[in-house]
Amino acid sequence: MKTPTFRLSSLLLGFLVLATVILPVSIATAQCILNTHLAGWWSANEDSFDHSGQNNDGIMNGSQLGHGVSWWSFCFDGVGDDVTVPHHPNQNWGTGFTIDAWISTFGYGHGRPIVQKRSVGNVGGYSFETTHAPFGNNYGLQFVIWIGGVAKTVTTPANVITDLVWHHVAATYDGATMKIYVDAVEKASLAAPGSIDASTEPLVMGRNVTNSSYVIYGCIDEVHLFNKALSQTEIQWIRDTDEQGICPTAVAPIDFAVELLQNYPNPFNPGTVIDYELPEALDVNMTVYDANGRHVRLLVQERMPAGPNSVRWDGKDDAGQDVATGVYFCRLQAGSVSQTRKMVLLK
Repeated sequence: MKTPTFRLSSLLLGFLVLATVILPVSIATAQCILNTHLAGWWSANEDSFDHSGQNNDGIMNGSQLGHGVSWWSFCFDGVGDDVTVPHHPNQNWGTGFTIDAWISTFGYGHGRPIVQKRSVGNVGGYSFETTHAPFGNNYGLQFVIWIGGVAKTVTTPANVITDLVWHHVAATYDGATMKIYVDAVEKASLAAPGSIDASTEPLVMGRNVTNSSYVIYGCIDEVHLFNKALSQTEIQWIRDTDEQGICPTAVAPIDFAVELLQNYPNPFNPGTVIDYELPEALDVNMTVYDANGRHVRLLVQERMPAGPNSVRWDGKDDAGQDVATGVYFCRLQAGSVSQTRKMVLLK
């Protein structure tokens, strides 16, 4: 368990008194080879991009970035905000998958989803969410899947979650049994043979799609989706290694030495230089996004040589139009490594 720090709106800050500060640790120093079982990874490290290599990026709808387990996290004020990830076929696994994330709540309620993929009419998919009286156990979790149109629900005992403490939580399904883990300890299980009904709805973090007033009041960090039911040992390893836990099944972390450097000048007007380093020749994609995650400019899309490389952004979009003053994000994808830097254009 970890004590959180936050960068939030004045609305949230009014509710928080924090005694412990955990300094963020950069993910630029080391990465892991992504196992084929990793279907999605939203690290919240200054953006809502999918860092699994699937490029299924999310959109932050009212949610903000606050300090998380290792860097930033998605934070929600409990009033209508969420992170929405468009539908992708790799979000439907049928008989084998895992959802895991870090969560820290500021106040609790029932049916507040950590991750949810279901329709407004409760057709298909799954939901991993909080529970609270009078509908469930106080400070508990429940995992719901739909098999043949019938909801199957497994619920933890009360008080497995504590406000203002970071907990690692995971939900698994192997085609026979549903399980919930909190801090790598199994808290609940239910026999549920079958295959989860597929859903074409988007993946939503933080907000319940069937009742928009049911929103997480707190933060969610390092959300992973795996297309297999992870074992307790694998979940323990993810919890103990924080973001490096994206390497399941004992795949060892390695130092790629891929590094995206901070652009200069920053803030800038009208142009800025972006340097990056590669340990070997790699296929590189470098893209600029705005603060809402919208594509702005493709800067690099080719195989680049090992060593230092550089590109200049002239402050224009793909159509050659000048972009507005504001915050932008430069995302480097080099092989299986993805890194992001924040840039500020001031006119």
